[in-house]
Amino acid sequence: GQVIQRGGWDKWFFLAIIASILGLFQIPGKLLFSLVKRYLCVTSLMGKLNITAEPRGEEVDSVPSLANCRGQKRVQCEFDFSMAMGKLISELVQVMGWDRNQERKERPPRVSQSIFQLQALPTYATVQSTTRLPREEIGNFKTRSAFPSCSGYVKYMQEKLVPGMRVRMLEDYEKVCAGDEGEFLHSNNGTPPVQVHWESLGSAYWVHWHMIEIIGASGQAELMAQEKVSNLTKTLREHTASVNPVLYRKPLSRLYSLTDWTSEKSGTLHRAEWWELLFFIKKLEPHKQQEIIQFIQQNQKLSELNEEGLIQLSVSAELARKVLQLLSQQCLGSTQSDLQHSHVYLKYGFSKGRANQNCQNGDKIPEESGSPSVAMASKTPKESPSAQETLTFPSTVDKGDTQLNKELFKMEELSFPEILDEKAKAFCSVKMAGKKSTLEQLAEVMEVMQKSSCGVLLQMAGLRFITEILEEEPGKQKQLIKAEDELAIREKTIKMLVELLNCRAEKLLIVLVLRVLYVLLAKYDWRIFFATKGGLQAVLRCMLEYPTSALVQQAGLVVLKVLLGVGNYELPSCSGRSCPLSHSDTQMMREIFASIDSASSKDSDSLLCAIPAAIQKMLGTPGASSAVQNGLLVLNMLINNHKGLAEQLGNCDLHSVLQNCCRSGQSSNEMLARIVLNRLAEHKLPLSQENPDPEATFELKDMDVPALLSSLRDTSFSKEVVLALERCLCDEGAGTDGDGSELLPDREHFLLLLKTLEQLGAEKSVQLGVLRILNKFLDSSKEDVLPWHECIKPCLSSMSVHSNEREVVQEFIRFLHRLATTNKDCAVVMCRVGTKEALTKAMDKHNSNLLLVTELRDLVTDCEKYASLYKKMTTSILAGCIQMVLGQIEEHRRSHQPINIPFFDVFLRNLCQGSNVEVKEDKCWERMEVSSNPHRASKLTDRNPKTYWESNGSTGSHYINVYMHRGVVVRQMTLLVASEDSSYMPARIVVMGGENASSITTELNTVNVLPSASKVVLLENMIRFWPIIQIKIKRCQQGGIDTRVRGIEVLGPKPTFWPIFKEQLCRRTFLFYTTKAHTWCQEISEDRRQLLQLFNRLNSALRHEQEFADRFLPDDEAAQALGKTCWDALITPLVQSITSPGPSGISPLLWLLSQYLENMKAASRTKKRAAIFNSRVRRLSHLLVHVDSSNPEPEELKAPVKSNGKNGKNKESSLGAAKPVEKKPSSTTGITQCWKGVVQQQVKRFLESSWQDADFVEQYCNIYLRLRTAMEELFGHQMCFMLALRQGFSGGLLQLSFLTAMHVSEQFARYIDVWIQKSWADSGDVETLQCLQRSLEPVLFLSGLELANTFEHFYRYYLGDRLLSQGKTWLESAVVEHIGLCFPNRFPQQMLKNLSELEEEQQQFHLFQLQQLDKHLLELDRDGKYEEEEEELEVVEEEPKVKVLALS
Repeated sequence: GQVIQRGGWDKWFFLAIIASILGLFQIPGKLLFSLVKRYLCVTSLMGKLNITAEPRGEEVDSVPSLANCRGQKRVQCEFDFSMAMGKLISELVQVMGWDRNQERKERPPRVSQSIFQLQALPTYATVQSTTRLPREEIGNFKTRSAFPSCSGYVKYMQEKLVPGMRVRMLEDYEKVCAGDEGEFLHSNNGTPPVQVHWESLGSAYWVHWHMIEIIGASGQAELMAQEKVSNLTKTLREHTASVNPVLYRKPLSRLYSLTDWTSEKSGTLHRAEWWELLFFIKKLEPHKQQEIIQFIQQNQKLSELNEEGLIQLSVSAELARKVLQLLSQQCLGSTQSDLQHSHVYLKYGFSKGRANQNCQNGDKIPEESGSPSVAMASKTPKESPSAQETLTFPSTVDKGDTQLNKELFKMEELSFPEILDEKAKAFCSVKMAGKKSTLEQLAEVMEVMQKSSCGVLLQMAGLRFITEILEEEPGKQKQLIKAEDELAIREKTIKMLVELLNCRAEKLLIVLVLRVLYVLLAKYDWRIFFATKGGLQAVLRCMLEYPTSALVQQAGLVVLKVLLGVGNYELPSCSGRSCPLSHSDTQMMREIFASIDSASSKDSDSLLCAIPAAIQKMLGTPGASSAVQNGLLVLNMLINNHKGLAEQLGNCDLHSVLQNCCRSGQSSNEMLARIVLNRLAEHKLPLSQENPDPEATFELKDMDVPALLSSLRDTSFSKEVVLALERCLCDEGAGTDGDGSELLPDREHFLLLLKTLEQLGAEKSVQLGVLRILNKFLDSSKEDVLPWHECIKPCLSSMSVHSNEREVVQEFIRFLHRLATTNKDCAVVMCRVGTKEALTKAMDKHNSNLLLVTELRDLVTDCEKYASLYKKMTTSILAGCIQMVLGQIEEHRRSHQPINIPFFDVFLRNLCQGSNVEVKEDKCWERMEVSSNPHRASKLTDRNPKTYWESNGSTGSHYINVYMHRGVVVRQMTLLVASEDSSYMPARIVVMGGENASSITTELNTVNVLPSASKVVLLENMIRFWPIIQIKIKRCQQGGIDTRVRGIEVLGPKPTFWPIFKEQLCRRTFLFYTTKAHTWCQEISEDRRQLLQLFNRLNSALRHEQEFADRFLPDDEAAQALGKTCWDALITPLVQSITSPGPSGISPLLWLLSQYLENMKAASRTKKRAAIFNSRVRRLSHLLVHVDSSNPEPEELKAPVKSNGKNGKNKESSLGAAKPVEKKPSSTTGITQCWKGVVQQQVKRFLESSWQDADFVEQYCNIYLRLRTAMEELFGHQMCFMLALRQGFSGGLLQLSFLTAMHVSEQFARYIDVWIQKSWADSGDVETLQCLQRSLEPVLFLSGLELANTFEHFYRYYLGDRLLSQGKTWLESAVVEHIGLCFPNRFPQQMLKNLSELEEEQQQFHLFQLQQLDKHLLELDRDGKYEEEEEELEVVEEEPKVKVLALS
């Protein structure tokens, strides 16, 4: 109950949320009271720590000895508190099951990136024509992440999306892949409702609303404008990039320094790291602690080392490695696991570079005189051999199929001919074929191989090419193919590959064919077809033909593994998983194997003998254990429940091969071999008479219990291990001499057994076997040795799966009753996991014909009061721990002292668990299918209780199939019904689960619906993933035939602590930094020169949060939540304060920016002082605009564009749509307004003083370059500041009087005229073109102003003169295109257009004249009068040419 009300949170609301989450956890009473004891110890030590204050500065100066004493006492209190807190967290993590609910593996450190940079603002590379608008101004459409819920995003898309708009796919869905783009066609009320023409498919396909986002408006005008770039800009960009490269640098991303928390003093441990190491030392037995402390003392060469000195000891990284080496030998069980996943171990004891080096060299760390192995050798003579090992990787590890294939390829000295690459060029056209599917490319390669007469070399090149295209990443294969085309390609491909195997070709070709088969059969389910077309016989025959080639044997075993669907694959598209055959296909495949020998001749060897022979060959090949395992998996699958295959394989000396596997010393293969031997024994086959070895027995029951339990890690043969373990423990004569406690497993193996119970829930024999094993363990178990409360949930789940089998249900009830009577804590846990409900369902189904069920239910009922008490205690403890952790974070933030608590990062990682894996309700399922009326299926998920799906069919035939997203375990599934539907309302519902649509066979629940119900809970707290969940309406109310369902709601994964912790962390952070921001704002308002000190303060605070996030927060979402809170609490109010005008009407930031510009001028005179001042201003501005977490730039900063045509319409609609949403102004908005004010002030001052100067325009261009340079120095290349610069220039020009504006406009037009004429004279001079470019850029600011009309008038006048003097029309066109927005009436564009049309007409007229002349001469030549007309023609040719220019 020591939960503190902080940050506006109500204490009881906080406790209620934690209690709702803790209902999902099982904590027995004794462990709970141990937690209470540790929690009270921590609170007591925290009170002492708060009382022991740090020595003040005056005490240190006046009485140093007293201050030193107080300091040492506080350090001791901090150490005691840290150790106690570490023990509490360690035990809490274990009790809550956090150490096994998520995979514990070496987590790569979170990439150290700014936690404040949520999204980057638009940037620019150089100032171009504003006809090329930013993408945000054209589209301005929202993304899915901008909406708190999927329903809000769907509503937005339904309002915004119109036919013709371009959309992008956000996730994979059937044929369409994430990232595909297309054009929206239309939508309806079907499921899915949206039809898009996808470019990748070349056709239309239906998807859901939430799967797409808008990337472009309708029509092509905007896209054309986006792509249109001035020829002049293109020409000049190449030259100006080399002259002024600052314009083209990348935008600033990380603008303030971030010191890596782990990089400082890398040679010495931080206090937090040293105390974490001490934490593990303190967990050892006293005599072992003393040994390690003596070792540290000897290494440090200290005469004595007491507790106080040990705490404050400075330890080198090298000594830490040695201590870690020693701890890894001394720590056992969960402590060793905690050590190996601790921060200090991962940093110092598990160095990747060091481990890799050791792995390569196969050596251990040298044992010097100061090493722990030597120092402790005399003291631990009876330690196990592992005591001498060091923290290195094993020198030999099992190789995967691909790696082993490559090594065997080199070992057999095979190589591809050099001419093979030349032959491969024949297939280049296939690779460049564009949007073709993988199978179509495969068919083309096969066709080329068949048509060519080049023989084996081309076949090798083709096979290697096929392997490459089949091994492509799955994301690259977006094209699908029709079913009939796939069948044709399948038949053609399999036929050719089988022919290649049967042609008795050279070994290299056979290896390539086998590799293609491995990839092909793993990717496409053509296995049965391949086996029936002679492929299986061909593979086995090749293995027999090359008995001495380990490469061929290994490749053949891999193909057989894929054929039978056993083991895992190593391909990019299916890495780490297998694709087992269905039951019917498995039986068919076994029959195909069994029929092989009957089809072969009697004199020839059995083809099945190739399998044992291959295993024997791989046993003698170094490093080929994975190939041996493949062969054993194949044998295990073949002889399982098939006596005929067992007999045939038994005649191939299989027994001796399996015995050799058992003697190989490889534990996993030994286990598999014993399983196969066990299966042979089940078939009661006579053993081979060759070399009988009656003394060699390798039955599973001969293995010890720990070895069998360890074998449960490999799920491929868990069933056999469980049955062997049952016989080993429970058969008659399997008793032990003692009390049986030596057979008890440790905690890890016990949990492995329970995991097997969950995974093999459908196997009745396994369920009963595990129950017998658990009963046996319970006979010998001592109190608190095993976590028996972990059995309850798996048992209840298995009861639900086998609810129709009375025998299984009865055995589970017997075991649970015994467990509850033996251990009262287990009875209390049963109250909290739904045991009473499960027992009630069992009684209803079996009519109370179950023994002990009533007694067990009464026992659980009696413990409910204890369960309520336990829940309250657990809630208070966990709430108190969360508050203490938050208090430590706040103290860390206040004092800037490191957090020295061991496992602090582990606790935070589990509190943040779910921050990046939370699945919303509408993301749990992919799609839904209904038995009838599919056009109304969308009514099930529209969240409207007034709409419904109505079936159409016979009674009991109605169903709804829910296809779940991969890996999503249902927390709750609810059906919405309505009593007003009367006879249409469901009355009895059966919920089924299945792996695919053809195998929905497992009953998950049966629900009877009351006539008054509105919400029917179908499933709750499922423990496994079901790909398909079927809801079958078996009966309706009042005997109705058809049914109505108002909706389906699906909740995803279980709730986590992340929302609570996030709220508390962010609220406390916000309060802390809001207070700091208020204090700093007050100081700046009193003295604006304090702005120069603001960067150091802000950088220190932000760097502190960045380091904390990098060290303790596990993922980007948690880190960015903290970063956004800091930014909103600290930066946003500060920016608002320094950008608000003061009493003088000038804001502090505006004053600072003005001083910066003044210092740029004065830098040459007072260079040092100005440089220091400007450096501080730059650093501050960089930090303040580091990120803008709001929406894109506000509307007032957008470039003024004349609203006409479609663009204007889009803009109005965009503004209209944005009105209902109130956007919070961003921190960048105020800074851009200040920058705009500074620019306007500078421009106004310049215009007032220099508008009459002869070189006015040149000075205007220079001031523009100076301001733009200052902008880039201060703010980088963010578009909003470029627009603010433009607004400032426009504001200064708008304040000119009418006559002054006319004079300025004429000056601009004349200046451009001068540079264009110079460009004519200096043809091809890059410098002249650059000057022209610089003169055009500031002129663009006239666009949208009234001044533009005057400028257009003068420009048209000068343009007419240049055109009449026959200037370069291409240059005029480029200039007009570049500054086209400055001509509101488009007169210059019309002049150039008229000129172009006139030139075209003159050319046409010239051609017409030539045509008439040719016609006339043809007539004269025909009449013989050509000579008489020569003089007349000469007169016609001498007529002068007249050219008319119509410019306007």
